[in-house]
Amino acid sequence: MAALLRSARLLKFSPSGLLHIPGTKRSGPLLGRLYSGVVGGRRTGICLRQINHASDSVSRYVWPHAAGCVRSYVVASEQKDETSSALKYKQAQQFDWALNKLDNSVRRSGRITKTLLLHIFHDICRTGYPSGNQALLLLRSCGSLLPEVPQEQRNELANRIWDKLQELGAQYDVSHYNALLKVYLQNDFKFSPTDFMAKMEAANIQPNRVTYQRLIDAYCQNGDIEGASTILGYMKSKDLPITEAVFSALVTGHARAGNIESAEHILPVMRGAGIEPSIETYLSLLNAYAEKGDLNNMKKTLEEAEREDCILMDRDIMEVICTLAKAGQQQHIPEMIERLRHERGFIPNAMNLCLNLITQGQEDVAFIILKLFPTPNSNDSPQNTGNFFLKHCINAGTPLTKIVRYCNELLELNLHKSPLTFTLSAALEANKTGISFELMEVLKEQNFPIRPHYFWPLLTHKLKENNIDGILEVIRGMEKLGVSLDSETLSMHILSAFPNMEVARQALKNAGVSVDSENYLTAEIRKMAVTDLAKLYTMLSDPSFPQLDLMTFRGSLLTAFKKAGKLTQGGAPNFRDFVGERLLLFQSVWEQRPTSVRPEENLQTLSIMGLFSFLSAIITRTLFILVSLVGVWRVAYVKESHYYWFLTFLFLPLVVEMIITLKNQDGKDYKWFSPTIFLFLISIIPSIWILELHHQQNKAADNKCNYSDPLERLSKIIKPNSTLENITFPGLFKNITIPHNIYKGIKNILESYNSFALIKDVMALVDPQERTTQEFASEERQSPYSVNQVRGHVLALEKKMAELKAENQPYGAFLKQAIIYLCAEKNLEYALELKQQHEEQMTVENYAALVDLCCFKNNVEEALNLKREMSQKDSSFLLDNDKYIRLVKTLALNDKVEEAVDILKEVKENGLVFTSSQLIGVFHMLTAVSIEGDISTVRHLLDTIVTLGLANPTSSLYSPIVRAFLNRGDLTGALEAILEFHKLYNKMPCVHDLAVALVEKGDTDLLQKAMDCISHEVGEMTMLYYLFFAFLQTGRYREARKIIETPGLRAKSGSFHWFAERCIFKKQMKPLEQMVEVTAKLFESDRDEMYSYILKLCKETNDWQKAEATWTKMQEENVIPRERTLCLLADILKSNGQEVPFDVPESWYDQETSTIQQVKSHPNYLKVEDGTNYNNRLLALCKKGNAKEAFSLITKMNQRGAIPSIVVYDVLIRSLLAEGSIEDAFTVQKMATSQMPSFKLSDAANSLLIVSYSVKGQVKEAMETMKSMLQMNAVPLTVAITKLVQALRNIGSVAEIQELESLIKQFGITQNLSSMFFVNNIALSHINNGDCDSAVELLEGIFTNPEGSHSGIKSVFGKVIESGNDEALDKLSAMAERLANHFSCWRPLSDLFLQLIDNNEVEKAKHLLARCTGLSEQSDAFMAFVAFKAKHPGQVEKIKALVSLVPEFAEKEILNAYILKAHIQDKDLTSAKALYEQTLKDGIAMDKLSLKRLAVLYRECGESVPFSEPPETFKFYANMLKEKVDKSQAKE
Repeated sequence: MAALLRSARLLKFSPSGLLHIPGTKRSGPLLGRLYSGVVGGRRTGICLRQINHASDSVSRYVWPHAAGCVRSYVVASEQKDETSSALKYKQAQQFDWALNKLDNSVRRSGRITKTLLLHIFHDICRTGYPSGNQALLLLRSCGSLLPEVPQEQRNELANRIWDKLQELGAQYDVSHYNALLKVYLQNDFKFSPTDFMAKMEAANIQPNRVTYQRLIDAYCQNGDIEGASTILGYMKSKDLPITEAVFSALVTGHARAGNIESAEHILPVMRGAGIEPSIETYLSLLNAYAEKGDLNNMKKTLEEAEREDCILMDRDIMEVICTLAKAGQQQHIPEMIERLRHERGFIPNAMNLCLNLITQGQEDVAFIILKLFPTPNSNDSPQNTGNFFLKHCINAGTPLTKIVRYCNELLELNLHKSPLTFTLSAALEANKTGISFELMEVLKEQNFPIRPHYFWPLLTHKLKENNIDGILEVIRGMEKLGVSLDSETLSMHILSAFPNMEVARQALKNAGVSVDSENYLTAEIRKMAVTDLAKLYTMLSDPSFPQLDLMTFRGSLLTAFKKAGKLTQGGAPNFRDFVGERLLLFQSVWEQRPTSVRPEENLQTLSIMGLFSFLSAIITRTLFILVSLVGVWRVAYVKESHYYWFLTFLFLPLVVEMIITLKNQDGKDYKWFSPTIFLFLISIIPSIWILELHHQQNKAADNKCNYSDPLERLSKIIKPNSTLENITFPGLFKNITIPHNIYKGIKNILESYNSFALIKDVMALVDPQERTTQEFASEERQSPYSVNQVRGHVLALEKKMAELKAENQPYGAFLKQAIIYLCAEKNLEYALELKQQHEEQMTVENYAALVDLCCFKNNVEEALNLKREMSQKDSSFLLDNDKYIRLVKTLALNDKVEEAVDILKEVKENGLVFTSSQLIGVFHMLTAVSIEGDISTVRHLLDTIVTLGLANPTSSLYSPIVRAFLNRGDLTGALEAILEFHKLYNKMPCVHDLAVALVEKGDTDLLQKAMDCISHEVGEMTMLYYLFFAFLQTGRYREARKIIETPGLRAKSGSFHWFAERCIFKKQMKPLEQMVEVTAKLFESDRDEMYSYILKLCKETNDWQKAEATWTKMQEENVIPRERTLCLLADILKSNGQEVPFDVPESWYDQETSTIQQVKSHPNYLKVEDGTNYNNRLLALCKKGNAKEAFSLITKMNQRGAIPSIVVYDVLIRSLLAEGSIEDAFTVQKMATSQMPSFKLSDAANSLLIVSYSVKGQVKEAMETMKSMLQMNAVPLTVAITKLVQALRNIGSVAEIQELESLIKQFGITQNLSSMFFVNNIALSHINNGDCDSAVELLEGIFTNPEGSHSGIKSVFGKVIESGNDEALDKLSAMAERLANHFSCWRPLSDLFLQLIDNNEVEKAKHLLARCTGLSEQSDAFMAFVAFKAKHPGQVEKIKALVSLVPEFAEKEILNAYILKAHIQDKDLTSAKALYEQTLKDGIAMDKLSLKRLAVLYRECGESVPFSEPPETFKFYANMLKEKVDKSQAKE
């Protein structure tokens, strides 16, 4: 206790960092959620998110360790070595992958497996540099998320992970110690809190509030109230808040100390401290009573919790059931089972409860829970419920009698169709030899046939362990069961374990195996063919050797010949002798078979093939010569010169090569190089080159034109003696655009003539792409003179106008300039006075400016008069949309609704439509009118806008009407307006505002009516969220909690984001905090996202204390924060001068690391020397895909000595590489290097360079770039790896693909690559080289290897079929059929079958199906094919072709849904109608999602829907189907 007291004096609150979660390559943000641990364990678990990948086993990384004592912790060094950017990238990417792998497991089953955790542990250790984030993730996964692992093993695993990661350099802080504490608590590990605190003190780690709370929980688990009180005293002395978690722990502590009265008294103490007990406290009290078996007090506690609106969910009831089972109080379990409500998530929670109970030896209670699972109808087939239960019983060592009893009950309850056989497969997979044989005996008693391949899993395990005694034990067991050994079992799983055949023969003979049987002899030949061909030859040559069927060992012979042939070719020149010897061996084998094909027949076949090769060689070269001759003739004809016929001399090398090939090679081409193609190119390229040059010269001559200077052309258009005021540039230069530099020259000329009014017109002619520059934007905003000079300029202009008027000269331009100045000054009276004085010189542009000024001054009468005068002057002139909107607003506000409607009709007649930015003005216009309270005017205007098609109806446009009712207090009218708009346009505006108003008013009847209507229109879940947010907004947090505890409710991230942003905007912390608090247990609630909203508000209000408290709550809840959350918290603390207790992650996903570093080192390279900012312009050009134009601009800048920013250089290089302009990209790189020697290409740029090289066939350069990236610890993009491998595949470079595979796997960046990616490309490389046998051997080895990957090879079949390589297709087809028939491996054959259908080779697919009838049973592959094709248009015939060949691979209802989806993708209403009618005729029910899709298609085609359309959204019905599938999978 002294160590605890010493450390307590040094305590200082220091929240620590958790996990660094960088962004990944996603179309959108990943949803995280809180998982509160497995049912029956401690409450808090881990917050995870989603990704998908797999890894290899790492059981070899688990080493023995003594558990039962507190770990020895090492002091973490305060100074970490700086790691490279690439290493941080790898750590971030790997952590994101690991986090999402765990999330996939939790999302699917509510738990993780030990194997998966060890997979991730291995991958993290393999890098050698684990981060603190990764260590925290692994530690938190060692608790209640492993229900299938005993608690002792969980603790041992956590300790091993701690030691190993610390050995590899992981830095630990207080969050890691807190995580280890939580794991100890969840696993009921007995440790000394005093020693734990001493170890933290020795490591210079200061505890925080979370540490103290968990130490109190540790003391209370052991019933040590004195120790808990000591820690509680320290917390009070440090002014740390006492939370509900502390009180809940004290309830447990008093109960386990035997003082149940004190435990009951904790609740009044809590209320006295101002803390209302929640479900957690009542659950602790229920568990305390459950341990005592006090059912009466349990019922009273449940009733009290219900009175306090604390409703226990199924998950909580299951924890009480687990406590009763562990305490031996099974008699009270039925009472708790009756209280289960079977809400959403019941099945995964019940599964975890069963697993936890089985692990603790409570199989009977677990079986009672299993029987609560939904039972299929009597007419339905069993869903195989209980697979997980039976499998875990096997792994946990449950007695056979119990397992058989469970299986029989499952069969009787129609929950499983074959429980015993599944249990046997689980026992075989788990290598449980004894129970496997016992189960086989039970099955044999039930007349179930026991086959030899049932024993293969056991033999495979023994073979891996080289356990000969174990293999012989299995053989004796087979003999006992009356199962004889077949040749496959002997050759594949038994003989390989022995050092030689003599030892194997003797051992098997002693075990009672007949070594003279045909099966044994066949297996022996297969084995000998691989190990000793000479001995096999001697054996087969012996006349006394029994006659065997060649087909039984033909494959082994061929494999041996291939291997031996390759060795002989590589080591000695006697390959002919080798082939002769093998032919003799074949002959000796063939002579044993009377029906075999004779060698002379084979020679005849070979002679025919030789003649075919000879003719092919002659025809090919003749065609090449003819093509080249045509090219020479065309050159001579075009150039009109006979001298070009001398180009035919280039044909001579091709003729000589043909003679040599026919004479020496018998017409056969070389394997690695084709001299024929090379010489053909030499003969044809000169002709093509000459013709291309001729074409370019003619084109240049035809298009030759002299362009005059733009200013010269302007001077020709404008007569020298004419004045500029009568020229209207938009009309004169219609459809003409000018560059920015030409605009500047014209502007200077106009300014020299004081013609400022024309500058704006010329400005409209500038190329829109060049208007994005900051300089141009500033020119548009600025007037030629400041506001203080306006009056002086107007007087000067008036004087000039008077002079011109006296000379009888036009002066309209000066009048226009004066009116523009006055409008800018908002001086309406002066402007109207000028208009009155110079009426004859007024232009329509002047009238438009005055109309807009009248609207601003709310002078509606004058605005209408000016509008009429403008129309009289030029009826074709139109106001812009913004001026129209302001005019309509002014008219409506002045009770001139009809005139406003007329203006809107005028807008429609002129073909104008409001843009998205102008709709904001329309919204403000309607809002301004609604504030006046005239709802009818707003409705009239809105209906006119929508009817005329000026804008589409949106919720924001209609919201002013609803808000007008709300402002008047007419809540009924507001509800009716919402429902009316929803009926018309399927949108519901301002529902939240209405709900808030109803809750504040307390009108429960109208609120119930509104919610019923909303629920009917948009669904119950959406209605509940509207009500939930309304309660939060009005401060009714208890009611909000009741809403969120509704069974079946799940998180809606979009709704939470909307409300959070609303609270942040209004700076409302309390509702936001309550939303985060009450959603802690909500299914799929992203806890990191929730807490990030609070931190954003803290950032807005600069409240670092609240941010720090939020960080502590996140640790209490075991939330794993994303990178952005850590950065946000660090920013808040740093800006207030507070210490950041964790490493701040770098935002590597915003910019490339190298680019960021270079930008930081060159902060001044933002503008060119002349002060003009071209950076934005260059970036805009690159973003729009105008890389060439950006390249031209940066070249000019470089010539002028300008220095763009490094970000611009990097973005431009990437844009050029994306377009394949490698030379231009290198030019830009040289520019950057000359100006900034430290400039280097970013990882993304290098990856794009690899892609460009690969696409252009420059494989050597691409490979060198890839190697240099990997040597510098850079991380290439996945697309770069893919393109490079494909390029290597196309040229048949097997060795380089294998080298690249080794480099990529060594670097550890294969997460985004398929497991068969390299294998498939290597196989295709072999095929491209003409070596189909090697490809077949490679693929066959993968699929026959028990540990090999069984992913698909569809891409291999696809490429072969597309290329028309029939020879390769035949060999691959034979391989696929062999794998299916001999090894029951159907994946390759199903890939071939589906690829044939995909390539419209239906007849071939039909013949393949006839040869291999078992192919029709591969329903999973067929369903995946149908689901994929139904997503894309034009694929319905392929789906129908598959259905016609295999009509019963899925239920008719499912197939019809996919075919209907395909018709809808094609917009084929006729076919969709026919399918729907046929479905009704057949009496097949169509799911609501399909009906919803069909209804939308009807409306899109302009037809009425002949059935009632499902009211919910597509997402709603899609989730329903997904949940249905998940439930069926969970039962398995």
